[in-house]
Amino acid sequence: MHEPWDTIGGYDHGYPERVVDHKTEREVALADFASIKGRS
Repeated sequence: MHEPWDTIGGYDHGYPERVVDHKTEREVALADFASIKGRS
């Protein structure tokens, strides 16, 4: 099981919870870059 987050009870078998949600963090990073790019 390489993606326990896609399986019901996937974390019940000793897999650690995600540390970072990459989709959310990507959106945050893109927004940060856009705000920096807008500064001049």
